[in-house]
Amino acid sequence: MGVTMYDVIVVGAGPAGCRTAARLAGAGHHTLVLERHAGAGERVCCTGILGAECVNTYHFPEAVRLHAASSARLISPNGAAIHISRDSVQAYVIDRAAGDAWLATQAAAAGAEFAYRADVNDVRVTADGVSLTCADGTEYRGRAAVIASGYGRGFTERIGLGRCPDAVMGVQVEAPVTGVKEVEVHFGSAFAPGFFAWVVPLSADRARIGLIARRDVKRCLADFLAYIKLEGRLAGAPTPARYGGIPMRPLKQSYAPRLLAVGDAAGQAKPLTGGGVYYALLAADIAADVLDESLRRDDLSAVALAAYQRGWQRLLKRELDHSYTARRAFEHLSDGQISRIFGIIDRSGVMNRLAAAKDLSFDWHATVIRALAAQAVRSPRRTGSLLRALLPG
Repeated sequence: MGVTMYDVIVVGAGPAGCRTAARLAGAGHHTLVLERHAGAGERVCCTGILGAECVNTYHFPEAVRLHAASSARLISPNGAAIHISRDSVQAYVIDRAAGDAWLATQAAAAGAEFAYRADVNDVRVTADGVSLTCADGTEYRGRAAVIASGYGRGFTERIGLGRCPDAVMGVQVEAPVTGVKEVEVHFGSAFAPGFFAWVVPLSADRARIGLIARRDVKRCLADFLAYIKLEGRLAGAPTPARYGGIPMRPLKQSYAPRLLAVGDAAGQAKPLTGGGVYYALLAADIAADVLDESLRRDDLSAVALAAYQRGWQRLLKRELDHSYTARRAFEHLSDGQISRIFGIIDRSGVMNRLAAAKDLSFDWHATVIRALAAQAVRSPRRTGSLLRALLPG
């Protein structure tokens, strides 16, 4: 019996892969999703915080929404806190496993086929298509393939697209807690040097606890959990830690003949927070549109598929560039500088004014960065205070 020839084979049943598959299958293309785990959403390391814009745009059902967030506490290295609150829901904490499973269900309903425990270890472009071979020797063939396998699998290097030029590590547990009523973000070198740690409520008595850092994430997590326990808020043993690489910069090129990379595999994640679901879904839609047209014209050349990169860069590149610049600047701040900046922001009331601005979005950080900068320079006195805060000491 010959090998089935698919129009498109998608590697990875995460948000990027499932959305791409749903769109392509819905457009009538014979689509297969290969997932190395036993089901969609397994072994996810993610806070599960999705902006309201993302949740509403992609119609995530109520069943996967665990908690609605309209406020958060930002805690400086010296323990001072800034409280941010808006009248409307800004984000939802979702059950990522259930959310991914729902996206897979949407793709299957559109006609996509799924093969689980299909651990792809080789991707080759041939004269008439793409050949994918799994660890058990099973071969799948398609006219084109989408790499949506997340960060760190090495596929983009093997197919000639290179690797994302910068990445960090995230780690997270779930644990029983007391007294956690809203999202908390902790800054400072004690727990997450250059980045941040979080406590995200899932219910009245359970939370996700984790952090992002460039190194020593296991030790950092142990220190952060010890701190939460010392506060009397850790009410029981946490689940085993889950780790995951997070791209900070996108691939320079996300396409090749018959191939596209989408989502974390392409580095389409927010540099300030590491969140990748919304941008992955947006990029998946662009990928599906380009592949749909290319399949219909039977032109899967690099020239044709380059339209995908132009499309996602028009939407996301400026956002990613500005956010990455801010991310790298923040990484060079000392604990003292961060605490002084917190104090200036708190005294100035900048956060209250930003919270009242209706055009600011949880998902578009460059807009928030520009608004913060505009608020800071509006007052010469405040500008001087910020400049002094950035001085060493």
